[in-house]
Amino acid sequence: MVVRWWSDGKDSDMTGPIRLPATGIVALLLCVAALWPAPALASLSGITGRSTVGCASCHGSASGATYALTGTTTVVEGRTGSYTSALSGQANAGGFNVSASSGTLISGTGSKIVSGELTHTTRRTPPTFNFTWTAPTVASSTTATLSGCSQYVNSNGASSGDGPYGCTTKTVNVTNDTPPTANAGIDKTANEGTVGVTLGGSGTDDFAASLTYQWTQTGGTAVTITNATSQNATFTAPTVAANTTLTFRLTVSESDFFQQGTSDNIVVTINNAPTANAGPDQTVCENSPCTTAGSPVTVTLTSASSTDVGGSVSSRVWTQTGGPAVALSSTTAVSPTFTAPAQAFNSSTAYTFQVTVTDNNGATNADSVVITVRDVAVGNANPVANAGADQNVNENAPVALNGGQSSDPEAGALTYAWVQTGGSPTVVLSGATTATPSFTAPAIASTVTANSSLTFQLTVTDNTGRTATDSIIVVVNNGPNANAGPDQPTVIEGTTVTLDSSVSNDPGAGTITRLWTQTGGTAVTLSSSTTSNPTFVAPDQAFNASQVLTFNVAVTDAGGLVANDTVNITVNDVAVFNLDPIANALGLQQVERPHQQ
Repeated sequence: MVVRWWSDGKDSDMTGPIRLPATGIVALLLCVAALWPAPALASLSGITGRSTVGCASCHGSASGATYALTGTTTVVEGRTGSYTSALSGQANAGGFNVSASSGTLISGTGSKIVSGELTHTTRRTPPTFNFTWTAPTVASSTTATLSGCSQYVNSNGASSGDGPYGCTTKTVNVTNDTPPTANAGIDKTANEGTVGVTLGGSGTDDFAASLTYQWTQTGGTAVTITNATSQNATFTAPTVAANTTLTFRLTVSESDFFQQGTSDNIVVTINNAPTANAGPDQTVCENSPCTTAGSPVTVTLTSASSTDVGGSVSSRVWTQTGGPAVALSSTTAVSPTFTAPAQAFNSSTAYTFQVTVTDNNGATNADSVVITVRDVAVGNANPVANAGADQNVNENAPVALNGGQSSDPEAGALTYAWVQTGGSPTVVLSGATTATPSFTAPAIASTVTANSSLTFQLTVTDNTGRTATDSIIVVVNNGPNANAGPDQPTVIEGTTVTLDSSVSNDPGAGTITRLWTQTGGTAVTLSSSTTSNPTFVAPDQAFNASQVLTFNVAVTDAGGLVANDTVNITVNDVAVFNLDPIANALGLQQVERPHQQ
């Protein structure tokens, strides 16, 4: 404990047990007692009240002393300012008194509150005291006055003779604490399914108080707010069937004495994505008309049925995602086109395209379409080839082939191609690319002992390239062989002569017919003109004369081919061979014998 004590008019400091003269103790107690129950009031007119014996030792009069009251000049209602009461130019220590027109004084070190007024509790050198003051709550900005004095007293126990070293006032601006401002941001649009949609708010306070933030959803499809107590929160946009609004509230609060709060709302429109429609899948023929003679077909894609609920489709982009690359007429048109590529025979190819549509809020959606391009032959039935019935023809005869009975199930036009595929010799077809070509049946060499078979194949092709084949066999008849037998040079008149065509035949092993005719000499009567071995009686001849009789046999086979051969029969008078007659005792026969010379 530090105690001030004095002797011979001088002050000294002492730490330890209190050792004061009796007169000093009495004076100190009287001074404190005088200040405690009835403190002097601080006012611009000086000190009023009373002082007792002994106070003057600390508050003696002194000339040239200056008193100052300094500190915060503007304080927000409910907040606290810092101040200093200071006396300068005074040799002795001094005390002070401070009063406030409103608000609350708060004592500092070496001071206390007595009857709402701040005064000193200890002696200080220099006499400087720090304290604080809390501004009152006000409806609007105003001022408050702090009045302070550092006083001297004469210790007469009355206010007479007492006075201030100096008094002053300090005007403090008391500002009304308005609530903070809250700004949840401008209304916005987010596409459904977007992750991390930002709620970006802000708040201000007129006196830079610390602010807190709180986001809450007040309307629309419920979502989960991330970082709801921060200035910037986020959420994931829900999937919606149509454009939907979500409402969020931002509350900004002060964290100081008043803790006032202000709210602001933001409306977030959740944009329903557009519906992309790339059109129905298509199967198209490579040509138009769908024949090999047609022109490449133009395929049209369409996204015309794409829609956007609550908005509009603002753009579209086409891309090819499958199949051999083709060139689109446009990648941004509603209905672009491309030329169908040629396909391998009887095959098809799938081409896949995707359209991505974007609405007026930037949301996108995609759809795909498959275009199958087929060869003209796909799905088309094969034609029917008909080369006609097999034929049997004679050698050297004109032959006509006929494929006119060929047909196409779709009634398409046919083309014809004939080719000899077998047999010998090879013939030359006339009109081999028509339905009815022709040729001349070849002559068959005499050394060939059989008919010759020639094979021809007809190939018909329809207008899609499909084909069919059929064959025909043309048997070329080799013709019969006619043999009228050997000449007979020694036939005697009156004898029976036999002709012989039995060696005649048909190489094709077919049946033959014969027809004998006499072509020279004295006419005779044949026993038959159609048998293999007809007979006749040799006619009489003039004495010692001879005559040649000629006969022809015409042999006809089943094909109508005819072969001819002739034979010469020489009929001789009996005298030619000098035969004498021999009498026949019975008169019934004539026997000839050689003539003897």
